[in-house]
Amino acid sequence: MISALNELGFRHHLGGRPLPGEIIQDEGRVLAAVMKASASSPYNEDMAVDASHARRLIEARYAAIPPWPFESLMDIADDQ
Repeated sequence: MISALNELGFRHHLGGRPLPGEIIQDEGRVLAAVMKASASSPYNEDMAVDASHARRLIEARYAAIPPWPFESLMDIADDQ
């Protein structure tokens, strides 16, 4: 499922954390895409794909990660 998250682009490119203001996709949309990709993977042929496990991974690796604390620096740059 982690591979599916990365391959589908549901990851943060700068050190694993989002930038301030970065749009985080809806968890339901991410879950549906990851479940579909995981179910169709030949590596998961004999494995059941558990939605509750996928939700926890999505939250831990994508949706609930706090952004980098650059916002205060960005505000200073905008004022000049």
